[in-house]
Amino acid sequence: MDGIPTLDELLLPDDQELDLYKIDSDLPLDFDPILLFPEPLELVASTEKDPIPSPNEPVSSDIAPQIAAPRRKRRKDELDYLRIKAAELEQQLTRLQHQELEVQEEAPARDGASVWRHAARRQLEGKQRAQRENEKLRGLVQGQLSIVQNLEKLLRKRSALEESGAWANERKRVRVEYEAESAIFDRILTKLDAQYKEMEDVFSQNRHAQLKTDGEHVQVKPDGWNGMFMEFLSTKVVPFELHATAAQFWKCMAQPQLKLRDGHYSVGVLWLIDGSEDTLSAKMAFTMQHNKHQVVKEAWFAVKRYVEEDRVVFAWACETKVEGTMSAAQSMRHRDTGWTLVEHSPSHDDSENSLESTIIQTCVQVRTELPEVLPRSQEELMVLTDIVTSSFLENLDGIHQSVEDALIEEAMRSG
Repeated sequence: MDGIPTLDELLLPDDQELDLYKIDSDLPLDFDPILLFPEPLELVASTEKDPIPSPNEPVSSDIAPQIAAPRRKRRKDELDYLRIKAAELEQQLTRLQHQELEVQEEAPARDGASVWRHAARRQLEGKQRAQRENEKLRGLVQGQLSIVQNLEKLLRKRSALEESGAWANERKRVRVEYEAESAIFDRILTKLDAQYKEMEDVFSQNRHAQLKTDGEHVQVKPDGWNGMFMEFLSTKVVPFELHATAAQFWKCMAQPQLKLRDGHYSVGVLWLIDGSEDTLSAKMAFTMQHNKHQVVKEAWFAVKRYVEEDRVVFAWACETKVEGTMSAAQSMRHRDTGWTLVEHSPSHDDSENSLESTIIQTCVQVRTELPEVLPRSQEELMVLTDIVTSSFLENLDGIHQSVEDALIEEAMRSG
């Protein structure tokens, strides 16, 4: 039995695997102490209402008309809800971090029999898969928490503007007139060449993009007095050749319909430039359900492909209009600027037998203009929070995954 490796040796991953699935734990989080300890809500016992008088009974004249809740009380309720929401996200993040530690500290039983090699390898793969899923969930929760914290800051700023009377003047500046779809497409198409030239600076300024490993990252900060700036990064490494991967990515973008997490992607018009299909536009529709209410997102999208010697770049832009069935507090706009870079993945194995791999990186910068009308009930605020925190990263990861799935299916058919 001396020559038989132990189970620990069988489970020992390669250096490449350790690098690939290394957890990035230094994500910056701007935690507000107020969010960790939300103010207690005062519960008031309800009193029995007076019976409804009959038509023949005289109506008492000393009954005062019902007075609406003061604006300050309504704002306090909104901030209380956001504090509770942030606390829930922090608790979820803590649970995920504890689960990650439990998986890492898990020690397998010792057995030296070589017949367990396959089972041991399967256990290792299962543990690594659980670590990747846990890391992805932690990234999503961290992003949602940051968005909720910034939404709270914006509501405070808006409340101050309302109290000072300056809000009416600001609303006049942002009035949006109706615009034809053709004008929207023309505007976003004309900015793609300039975006392409900005790509190097955008990726160099995002330190997570320099890691060149699977993962997601979100950065959020206020944008003026009425909006938020969000930057999403999604990275995926696939074991396929560069140009085959880029061609499949373009094919996924140009197909008539692509199912996403909370909606569908449908292609509109395809433009041909210089005899090559390097530019397309599309219209997307997303529907989000919240109890009995629906929120509909309409998005106008354009992308242009730039084929270089050792990489392929996709520059794209999108404008989104959001309308809710509950009230005007769900009406808002997003303006997205994005880049997808497909290039050779740096390999840790220089041997001739090493497989070629390609890295797909998508960076999206989103500027969100919040509704002119603020939520006037807790339910309206919940819907607004769901709209803002709806995960852009999950849709990005879904597009990347669809590329890998299509490449695997094609390889299996040809093999």
